[in-house]
Amino acid sequence: MATLHLKFDDDDPWIIEEKMFNLLNDYLQPSSTKSALKTVQDLDALFPIHRINEDQPEGEPREPPESFLSHLWPLILNTASQMPHYHPSQEKFAELMKSLKGLVSRTPIVSINGHDTKLWGDLPNMYWTIWEELDRMPESGEESKQRWRNASCFLARLTRDRTYDWFDLAISQVGGCLEGHSVFRHAHAHRPDVVTQFIPELDENIELALDWLSICGHLLFDLDKEVEGSGGGPLWNGKLGLCPERWQFWKERFVELGEFAGVAERTRELARKTVDKMEVIEREAKARVN
Repeated sequence: MATLHLKFDDDDPWIIEEKMFNLLNDYLQPSSTKSALKTVQDLDALFPIHRINEDQPEGEPREPPESFLSHLWPLILNTASQMPHYHPSQEKFAELMKSLKGLVSRTPIVSINGHDTKLWGDLPNMYWTIWEELDRMPESGEESKQRWRNASCFLARLTRDRTYDWFDLAISQVGGCLEGHSVFRHAHAHRPDVVTQFIPELDENIELALDWLSICGHLLFDLDKEVEGSGGGPLWNGKLGLCPERWQFWKERFVELGEFAGVAERTRELARKTVDKMEVIEREAKARVN
């Protein structure tokens, strides 16, 4: 397979972050034979309290752990966002993250922001750091939309592997186009109107939903779990999080979308394909029980 072209864009790069990128880039290449374990061991060796003097930037004090992590997690997301969502190296990256979480560090417990945490079992500071990066990602333009989709699929794979549970993101990606939205009709409106109708600009949203269902739909279907911050749109009045009732509601809305004349035929086709995928997941889950 052809070389994977990944970029480390920084006008004033920190040498340690550049070393981290080089480790990731070497491992993620389709032709690479380097193992995930060796790569995460090398990343661990760059952690400030493990770093050998030869790797320490001259004249710089060793940074606190949280500073190192504030470079590592955005680098990981940025790298994943450059990899096509269907590329085999996305799976390699997911394997690396699983290996990182399972790595027994030279210093198993470290103090981060005044709290003891497991390195790397807790993947410290990853959740909020990556959410901040997601919030900063541009929303317009084809390249930006593609990078979001790539990053979304990467996080879906981490969820599938239970490396880290991005259930709140899963709910927003699957339910975002299905659960309606609220609109204030004028500046003096005291309460919003609930809009139930689908909007034409849905293709990319349906693709994101189908990505999550294809990658970790079995997990989303099997869980009955409260997820903080996952209230959803105004059409969903059920429990926060994942549950059979919400799954069924999503499927019914996809069925409606598949027959809705107000969107493009491609959108209707994607909706019908998503329903087919959900029904396959349901049948396979039933077969496992039997």
